[in-house]
Amino acid sequence: MHKLTIVLVSLLFLLDASLNAQVDYILDDGTGESTFGILDPPNIGSDTVWLNQYFAQNGGEVIDTVSVAFGGTLLKGSGLPQEGSPASIHIWSDPNGDGNPADAVLLESVHTTIQAPNTNTFFDFDVNQTFEPGDSFFVGFSSSTYQANTLNFAVALDNNNNF
Repeated sequence: MHKLTIVLVSLLFLLDASLNAQVDYILDDGTGESTFGILDPPNIGSDTVWLNQYFAQNGGEVIDTVSVAFGGTLLKGSGLPQEGSPASIHIWSDPNGDGNPADAVLLESVHTTIQAPNTNTFFDFDVNQTFEPGDSFFVGFSSSTYQANTLNFAVALDNNNNF
């Protein structure tokens, strides 16, 4: 059995709206001062999804890159993401634009592994999604743990973002 947790936090995500980008969707200043995660409950692991909401802007309708930094730099040791652990990058639509991911529709997933965790290093992932100006959408990533009582702190958290 797995528990699914969905959390909205200010993650280290940069979205490039196109190769001729006039719009970058950014919710951070490029450094993760902390990390965010969960303690997996006894006897079950967890699938955890972290995501942010954005609204498509004029000139930024096409999303072709998602940039992600894994883990924060403040905490060290147990529970931080390990190099090579599985992760996936996702884009969802928000059909009614309410910011609640309960009705989100998965549009695209890119399966990868965690790279250079806890270093504030961004990695680019190619995607291809088009939105109309004003559309609400979510971008996030997921990771899984299959060990009970395991700390899972794969999210870089920007505590002092200026955006």
